[in-house]
Amino acid sequence: MNTVNIDLPQTGDILVVDDTVANVKLLTNMLVAAGYYARSAATGDLALRSVQARQPALILLDIRMPGMDGFEVCRRLKEDALTQDIPVILLSALTHTADKLKGFELGAVDYITKPFHLKEVLARVRVHLTLSAAQEQLTHQIHQLQLSDEQLARDIAEHKGIQENLEAALKRLQTLNVQIATGQEEERHNIAYELHEQLAQEIVSLTLHLSLLKAQDLGQKAQARLLSAQDIAKLMLDRIRNMSRNLRAPDLDTLDTLGLSSALQVCCKKQADAAGWVLHFDAPQPDRPPRDVELACFRVVQAALAHIAQHANATEVWLSLRTSADALRLSLRDNGTGFDAAASRDRAHAQSLALIGMEERVRQFGGSLTIKASLDGGTEIHAVFPQSAPKD
Repeated sequence: MNTVNIDLPQTGDILVVDDTVANVKLLTNMLVAAGYYARSAATGDLALRSVQARQPALILLDIRMPGMDGFEVCRRLKEDALTQDIPVILLSALTHTADKLKGFELGAVDYITKPFHLKEVLARVRVHLTLSAAQEQLTHQIHQLQLSDEQLARDIAEHKGIQENLEAALKRLQTLNVQIATGQEEERHNIAYELHEQLAQEIVSLTLHLSLLKAQDLGQKAQARLLSAQDIAKLMLDRIRNMSRNLRAPDLDTLDTLGLSSALQVCCKKQADAAGWVLHFDAPQPDRPPRDVELACFRVVQAALAHIAQHANATEVWLSLRTSADALRLSLRDNGTGFDAAASRDRAHAQSLALIGMEERVRQFGGSLTIKASLDGGTEIHAVFPQSAPKD
């Protein structure tokens, strides 16, 4: 906590207001000898003019003066915003409590009775100059704190705006990633359909026409060319069918035919054989969830295995799949090099997009994806797909 350092005033501009010349001379000489600058005014009106010309640090003000008395001078000083903070010490031979109370009510900070005791006057002047300096420093620090608070508020507002922009950008990225994934899936399906259902069928029709021509007596050279055309057509048909299967992915045929567990086992074994992992597969065939849930779960595993193959340098991989009445639960872990999942989401590269893609596939069905990773402890991925949650 910061402390207020108060410099005790050794000098100061002090205004002495008194209509008695002897009192003015006594007080000003005493103040000058103590190191203060002293000036004087013989009437209340002259005192107000002197203050307007140059504000003193403190005023010693006699109460009983002809014309405007000290009470009225004090009242006017305290009503003016420019002079209300100047400390005023009243001087009087009056000792009645009512006079003292009136002076304090008007804003005086102290009351000294005549005849003066010089040491008392100096002590009181010094105390009130010190208090005034402390008040001024405190006011300055409060002002600085207010400025700091305003700057902090602006910084917080600016940071909040940046954070909101980043969150909006991330949300757009997540939405785009889902659209890309969905579009890729649909595009692959459409191309596979066109290859298999249209082009392949046209080549089958061409093959039938070639077979009909073969039955005719075309001569030896024509028959040889016909056989060559049939071989080319058969080769083209095989290639188109292979392209169609590759686009659709053989694992997806297994998914549709045999279910999620069998498709995952085929996919995991293929990746394990290619990467040299030891695979621990524990996925009893669950009751068939909706096809789109199966596909999303399958794609999450595909993305996770690709991530392990590219970044983890793992030697063992464990996969577990469990189903219950309310949810399908997938767990996947490896013993390779982990990573900072939170930091990866903040970086615009393939690794972060893969993580966002997995999250969005699960989130489409109202599920949750948890990634636990450490730089030396491998990675765990847990996905939960609610059985009855509809897609957004």
